[in-house]
Amino acid sequence: MGRFLAIDFGEKRVGLALSDPTKIIAKPFKSITYTDHDDLLNQISLIIEEKNVEKIILGFPKGLKGENTAQTNKVMSFFNLIKNKSIIPNKIQLISELTYQFVSKMISDTAGSKAKPYFPFIFTLFMFVLFCNMIGMLPYAFTVTSHIIVTFILASIIFVGVTIIGFIKHGLGYLK
Repeated sequence: MGRFLAIDFGEKRVGLALSDPTKIIAKPFKSITYTDHDDLLNQISLIIEEKNVEKIILGFPKGLKGENTAQTNKVMSFFNLIKNKSIIPNKIQLISELTYQFVSKMISDTAGSKAKPYFPFIFTLFMFVLFCNMIGMLPYAFTVTSHIIVTFILASIIFVGVTIIGFIKHGLGYLK
């Protein structure tokens, strides 16, 4: 469950307000001083990631009679910059990051930091098995991993690979 981030754009500083997780109450969060638009977008991106922001609300200033002002035009150009940069991840990016973090945490919890060099292989294997099994859930489709030969080949590759890596790292002492 994400939060809302409200942005009050200014030429030198940008005020931010952040909602609570229920998205009912917003409180002032911080003021950002920036040098250029890229700097501002980088700072906002970090806050979005850190605070789990789901949506951005941008304040549009109007003149006393409701007309657009010079500041309104600046805010509109900033809005177009945000819209084009897509600093809030879309659903596919969120699912990808969630999967990546899940596998990364699983590896670090079970094998520790020494397993990091093998993460790409483990992640690829995880995604292969996951997608094969998901395809098998479609009507009139079958799961490739249900065939014993696929399971046997994957297990053999991993067994031989772990054995070779063990010999490379520990020499003949690997068998003791």
